[in-house]
Amino acid sequence: AGAFRIAIGLALARTARPRSDAQAAVVLRRHMSAKPSRYDVLKAIRIRAALTDRRRDEGADALDLGFIRARAALVQEFPTAALVFYGAEIERPLLALVERLLAEALGGRGPKIKMLPITGDKWFRSQGFAASWNAGRVRVQEPKDRDGWQNDYVAQHVEFNGQAGNEDDLVDAGTAAHDYLESISTAPPGRPLTTGEGSEADRMARFV
Repeated sequence: AGAFRIAIGLALARTARPRSDAQAAVVLRRHMSAKPSRYDVLKAIRIRAALTDRRRDEGADALDLGFIRARAALVQEFPTAALVFYGAEIERPLLALVERLLAEALGGRGPKIKMLPITGDKWFRSQGFAASWNAGRVRVQEPKDRDGWQNDYVAQHVEFNGQAGNEDDLVDAGTAAHDYLESISTAPPGRPLTTGEGSEADRMARFV
């Protein structure tokens, strides 16, 4: 119960090739009344795909769905969430492109993405989130089956070491959401009314 804030952290592949780096998004909720801060991971998605839909060569009906489609669905599911991303100034055009594609996918005006300035490498940036995680203040709901997104999410965090080649997109996306929410010192009046954002997570959650 009580007020909370939600953020969607993004990790964007730095290439147009659909089968290389993964795109990721993590939805994180901070309970504003909890001291110290407490977080729920509401959803995480990770897709090896281009930003937009792409038709395969083998047939007109063979379509690879782009990550913008999945991201637009998250925005609709969590309409009060801020979108955040760790990036450099050179990536402003990329964010502008993502914002335009999101607006098109949503059929009108889309959300702006807040870019957090990069400080150090991914290992260094992850330390604040790691401290919250290790203190048991990051809660992940139990997966319903072996294919649940929670399994991939937890596994990547356990295996993350900051080394080159280590999969880190979910860690990077979650770190961005965590650091943005940590920077907010006041809660909005009342509890945001956002569909699908936590009744099941509240009932079935555990600390990891």
